[in-house]
Amino acid sequence: MTPSRAGQQMPKNIVIMGPTGSGKTSFINIASGSRLRVGKGLRSTTGCTQTSRTFRVDGCPVRLIDTPGFDDSNMSDVEILTKITKILSSKKMVVHGIIYLHRITDNRMSGTARRSFDTFRYLCGEALPNAAVVLNMWDMVSDPVRIAREEELRTKFYKPAFDAGAQLFRHVNTVESAHRVLQALASQDPLPLRIQTEIAIEGKQLWQTTVGMSLLQHMAEKEQRRLDAARDSEFRDEKLIHQETDYGEGYQDVECWMICLTKFVQEHSRAERLSGSSMQRLWVQLIKRLQELLICLINGSRNCVP
Repeated sequence: MTPSRAGQQMPKNIVIMGPTGSGKTSFINIASGSRLRVGKGLRSTTGCTQTSRTFRVDGCPVRLIDTPGFDDSNMSDVEILTKITKILSSKKMVVHGIIYLHRITDNRMSGTARRSFDTFRYLCGEALPNAAVVLNMWDMVSDPVRIAREEELRTKFYKPAFDAGAQLFRHVNTVESAHRVLQALASQDPLPLRIQTEIAIEGKQLWQTTVGMSLLQHMAEKEQRRLDAARDSEFRDEKLIHQETDYGEGYQDVECWMICLTKFVQEHSRAERLSGSSMQRLWVQLIKRLQELLICLINGSRNCVP
């Protein structure tokens, strides 16, 4: 129990994550009686974090925090991660649990869905015992199909989270169903999230954190495919072919990371609305890392990037 200054129990903060359209806002409204705006179709309306009204679960005050999905139609993944991280990494934010919503109606795991789940896992880190994967829309799929999908998620796609202590629940769109999940999380003592430790305690920039590096890796893979396609179209030029042979794959890897790291920091600073000394510190660290990558390139090392 966490007392406030007035001697009252402070609400337990539970964060809701998941892809766009997974039912995060609807879950919050059902559980809390709030009226947060719900998106229709594939277009997200959760452009920033939203918070429910404080309500009670078994006498315990609870507050739910909505977050944007990683396939948001209006923001880049870096901007979304920045918004989520900003609230989670606050020294004043005590997180008692994180819920990850998955639509059991989905018949396959897309690349975006996997990346979204990895982000959830990396944000939590050692706090995964205080996390829950909730299979949403359970009542909308026939029993044999949903059982088979649940088993595949439990033993394959989401296995690392369950092995680390995360719990699994089914949600059938009722208050009782939602509150069963919240009861399990609100009864536990809070654990620091990995992102809180890395930013608030270790002083890392977002791009230096576990979840930031994961997103950078994804960006670098996309950029590599773009560069490969561009070079393929230029192979008619013998000079470019010769240049490609001289530099080799190590050059391409470093080039990708330099491009993506710069883009990451630009989008992060824009989302954070950084200015003055905060902006200066961020770019000083970026320039230092770019210099390290350049030295690696000059020395011909193939171990420049994570």
